[in-house]
Amino acid sequence: MSKPHFTRLSVQLTRLKENGHLLDASIPTQTTSVVLHRLVLSLFSQEIRHKLIQTGKCDLSLVGYSDASVENLVKFLYGEKITIGPECAEIIQTLHLDWTFDKTTPINLVSENTEEDANLDLKYLRNRSFATEVPLLLKAPRTLADVKIKIAIHIHRCHKVILSAMSKYFEVMFSSGMKEATDEIITLQGIKNNVFKEVLNFIYTGHISVNRGNAQVILSTAVYLQIASLQSLCEQFLLPTIDNTNCVDLWKFSETYNSVLLQAGSWNYILDHFLEINRLKLIRQLQFNDIQKLIKDDNLYVNSERDVLKFVLRWLKNNEGSESLENLLMHVRLSELKTKELQNLLHYKIVERNPQLCEHVKETIDKRKKRSMFSHHLTRKEKCLVVMKTCPWTRSIRVVCYSLSGKSWYQLDPSPSLLLDRGSAACSSKTNVYITGGKCTFSYFYKFSVESNSWTVLAKMNENRWYHAMGCINDVVYVLGGTFENAGNKLRTDPLCSIAKNDLKVNQWITLNVTLNIPVFDSAYASIKSKIFLIGGSNGEVYLKDIQCFDSALETCTTLHHQLPITLSLAAACTNNNDVFIVQRNGDIIHFNEETSPPKLFHGKQKYPLIGVTTAFNENTILVISKYPSKDETYAVRKFDVLCENYDNVDETKLPFDDYLYQSHRIPFFYCCHACR
Repeated sequence: MSKPHFTRLSVQLTRLKENGHLLDASIPTQTTSVVLHRLVLSLFSQEIRHKLIQTGKCDLSLVGYSDASVENLVKFLYGEKITIGPECAEIIQTLHLDWTFDKTTPINLVSENTEEDANLDLKYLRNRSFATEVPLLLKAPRTLADVKIKIAIHIHRCHKVILSAMSKYFEVMFSSGMKEATDEIITLQGIKNNVFKEVLNFIYTGHISVNRGNAQVILSTAVYLQIASLQSLCEQFLLPTIDNTNCVDLWKFSETYNSVLLQAGSWNYILDHFLEINRLKLIRQLQFNDIQKLIKDDNLYVNSERDVLKFVLRWLKNNEGSESLENLLMHVRLSELKTKELQNLLHYKIVERNPQLCEHVKETIDKRKKRSMFSHHLTRKEKCLVVMKTCPWTRSIRVVCYSLSGKSWYQLDPSPSLLLDRGSAACSSKTNVYITGGKCTFSYFYKFSVESNSWTVLAKMNENRWYHAMGCINDVVYVLGGTFENAGNKLRTDPLCSIAKNDLKVNQWITLNVTLNIPVFDSAYASIKSKIFLIGGSNGEVYLKDIQCFDSALETCTTLHHQLPITLSLAAACTNNNDVFIVQRNGDIIHFNEETSPPKLFHGKQKYPLIGVTTAFNENTILVISKYPSKDETYAVRKFDVLCENYDNVDETKLPFDDYLYQSHRIPFFYCCHACR
């Protein structure tokens, strides 16, 4: 059974009891009566259940016991954290509750030595009874059902208190005094019978089969019936499925049903992948308010503001007929456009017929002429390439940032006080880069914020690692495998199989129960949605061709059925959608996709081995960052075109690192990623 579901159900039943909703049983005590739901009481006593079925009554009297003891027992039945005393043990037997440790031995809570153990046993028996009996209420003949739900021609016999505990919709209906609260049959419109059966099964058992075919219709039903846990389950299922083809549909859907989590996820995806989404789909499905919200958002990722202008003009062309549409152009960051582009804009009819807009463009042209043609002003967050490099003898970190739209380098804040060494691992989220471990930096954990251009020291890992894998998924950082020096034999390195995570909200490391199938270090690694791939790596004796996949959502580790065509050493990986590209030191590139096989090898034909290679993906191009011995010890970015399957040596970009500061026989630590600033 689904334990979290029944814990949640217990909490909601307690809330109904405390609010006095649907209470229909009363137990007299010494001075007063304790009220509760008779259905809850019947879950723990077969004798009481039979009486309710036969007579509809369960005459109970506990006048010989104190109010506090009876109230404590009732709270315990609802799952509250209550310690049962000796008197409560007598009440359990008086009510004929179906709990006993030994059929020949009565419950004994008198001895101090056994009281704690007995309470633990009682808690186990209570939870087991609850999780077993609630699902049985859904089985025919659905005993003690007190309401009928009609879906089309189908009738479902249910229990008001269970429906109310899980659904705010039913709680309000049955507790508001409305006509439906007393109706024998309640008709629900707009819900299909097969969907309601699935939802009803979730309410009583916690189980439901959510897939791509039914997730949206179950979500809409969960929103309609206000079943928060089911809504969250569906949204969590749909979030990893968002892609270029469905992001707009899912956003419109989530907006219609006010699914906050899915709405935020799909909207952020649209912002992040604006240039990749089918323009016609955006133009046809987004309304004026949607377009206005999109182009006003600072987090919209574009190569330049020209992309925004072209999109708005095309949308306006396809949505003529309203003068107010021209106001959209007022939200385009015109100051980011070139003077010639602004002058051309003046000749568009939509600008010519709007004096206010025309004047706005002219003012922008005047300001643009006064600005240096080489300056690069940012009014939106933009995708940039962040490259980190260590100084071999100080192990401090230098950070540079390349603007993909402005095509220029920026020096960011270095880390003179932080240590970093070979074997460190790094990963990134949208605006942060995270670094862990290293041969001499052991368990260190750092964060660099590209947005604020600042470093933060975070909690140390609970295990020393170097040459390990790393990934950041939904604000949780994972470290996988790696190695450490064997204290007894410094020439030997032992691979690790352990996996640990740090939820950045609490900044605390936890070692997971799951481990790698194959302990490895020095593997290439990459993250796609909820998964982290470890590609190749060494087991301490030989390099392997295996590809391992850790699924953070399921916390499972599997080994993929296909293997690498070659072994890898000091390789680096980058991703694009579901594709992974691994760059080897000789320039060879391997492409693989979990859903396709086998991996494909591209020969890079690199004359000299790359030193400290790292990589990123941008616009059908793999950016290979390294120290190139054949280029007079320069640090450069080469580009591999995945469509043409070759390197573009013409458009090579030199990194702004001073060679004389970094010349050493040691391999530098390189890391690069896409981030925003």
